[in-house]
Amino acid sequence: MPLTHLIFDLDNTRYPPSRGVVERVDARISHFMIDRLGMTPARAGTLRARYRDAHGTTLNGLMLPHGVAPLPPVLANLGPP
Repeated sequence: MPLTHLIFDLDNTRYPPSRGVVERVDARISHFMIDRLGMTPARAGTLRARYRDAHGTTLNGLMLPHGVAPLPPVLANLGPP
């Protein structure tokens, strides 16, 4: 059966901040930007924050100027290592 729904807890409502969910997602997004787009860690961190602020999510920012498709490459990088 194809994937039809994804549930994200990006504002610490389902899991407490002590679980580090947001930090792990941020780290995996940065890793994607470094690995797939050839950015330095510092550049990836700066752009990730800028895209999130300007476009609501980092993924929206990656899709616009970089032409990154939302599925499957980005989400594949967010799974367990």
